[in-house]
This record gives sequence, structure tokens and C-alpha cells, in this order.
Amino acid sequence: MRLLIVFCLLSFVELPSVVEKILIIMSAMPAAANTSIFPRIFDSDYELSSKLIASSTLFSLISIPLIISFLD
Repeated sequence: MRLLIVFCLLSFVELPSVVEKILIIMSAMPAAANTSIFPRIFDSDYELSSKLIASSTLFSLISIPLIISFLD
């Protein structure tokens, strides 16, 4: 979803192609580890957030190379 939003926003802005590629690749990165820290601090479901981080990291192993090959 983030990737589609970035694509749409970049269509309205004139940026060098290197900057556009960097922004697109950054939007495809997995969730940060801080995502599981906050639920732990606020006594929420930190196990679910850990599972989601692991899932997004595993998915990014496939999606990031595809996105990079699409950009070249």
C-alpha cells in the first residue's frame, strides 16, 4: 500500500530518477523493530507485532529484489 502511495505522489513531483528510485525502495522496506517495542511498553499484544515484523521481513526478501528489477 505504501508503495502505491509513493508511486502516486511521485507522479506529481519532478525529482531526479535516482531520488525517485531511493524513495520507492525505502517504501518497500520491512517494518522497523520499534514496532514491537511500543506494544511491550504499553502492555499491548507485542507477540502479534513481533510476528508481523517477521512476516514483513520475510516478504521483503522477495518483494525488494522484484521492485529493484522493475526499476532498472
